[in-house]
Amino acid sequence: MKQTTKTLTHVARHAAGDAAFRVPDADYHRVDVIRAAPLEVSPKLPYLKVYTPLALLLETGVLKALHTHAKPASVQSLHTDPEHAATVQVRGGALLLALTKDVYQTLGLAGSKVGGSKGGRGDDRYLVRVPLEPKSQKLVQRAHWCFTHTLTSAFDLAVRGPPALLDAVRAAASALGAPVTECAARVESWSPPNGAVWPAIGPVADLLAAPAPDKKRVKGQQPKTGPAKSRTTLPLETREAVSDLLEWAGLVAARGDRLAGSEGVDPFVSTYRAPGTDEDAEPRPVAVTTVRGFLGASDVQAAVLDAVRPVPVAAAGQKRAHNGDDEPAAAAAVTVDEDTYVVAYPVPNQIHGLPAQPVVPKAVVWMIPAKPRTGFVVARIEAP
Repeated sequence: MKQTTKTLTHVARHAAGDAAFRVPDADYHRVDVIRAAPLEVSPKLPYLKVYTPLALLLETGVLKALHTHAKPASVQSLHTDPEHAATVQVRGGALLLALTKDVYQTLGLAGSKVGGSKGGRGDDRYLVRVPLEPKSQKLVQRAHWCFTHTLTSAFDLAVRGPPALLDAVRAAASALGAPVTECAARVESWSPPNGAVWPAIGPVADLLAAPAPDKKRVKGQQPKTGPAKSRTTLPLETREAVSDLLEWAGLVAARGDRLAGSEGVDPFVSTYRAPGTDEDAEPRPVAVTTVRGFLGASDVQAAVLDAVRPVPVAAAGQKRAHNGDDEPAAAAAVTVDEDTYVVAYPVPNQIHGLPAQPVVPKAVVWMIPAKPRTGFVVARIEAP
């Protein structure tokens, strides 16, 4: 969260309204939910850890399952060192390899150069893509040969998908003598004993909901109204306000000891005050629910975001048409019982986040204000 806050002072992407509830396509290893009461997360969200050569992924049963269940299936190498010789990923029915120059030159598969610094000082990466489909059978066979003759190292892999895929991986691992660990998402909750002083999220929500200024607007013309659109760069005032809120959320997630105010602390030594509050603000209950595992975007959507999603409230005083039918309300408000923060952390160094590929943010933050509002449901901030 500390790195996320620092990044947001420079650039952020912001989405508002229902579009903000769409989870960016990525694999996630942790999700924090901050609200007044712990969040009940019922799905087990199982996955496997396998220590195996890459040839396992191209065994007949596993290959068929990866092709049949291309959308929900995902495989990710577990190391987080960006300088590792090879990073492995399976997404969207394709096997992706990010390789150093030395490994790429000895692999035996064609790829494309990505990244690297100016002057070519040896830190370039090469991307190899192998479609896992019947029409690419010759390429798959070539890759299988490479994984048994050139790139024969064993990798720590996390595998997520439907039961048919997990069963196929277990069977192939048993045949190859590769160890398999059965895993599931871990859920833990924590609450500070004295509660916490909650920040004022309303002013920040209003800043995020405000329409972006139209630089081409003629002087004296009325500004355009309507919900705010996504922005690639937020105004400085908004960035600073969002950064303060995320600093508070990071303090809560890190189980800080200044959440209930600075009582008993020498103000000349250490002080902290929640954004938008005064010295007399009273602590209120707060709980942090942390989900750890190998999670897909659909898992985060179903297990977390849908559970904290605001419920629309019909606008009062609907007009009656002459034929007796209710006319649709001009605007609707939404309400939740409490402010809610959700912070999702994608798995580091995902291959489809390399240059020329869709960008994978370092963190995705949803801020959901409690009070009923019109035209603003939630803010989603992506820290690149």
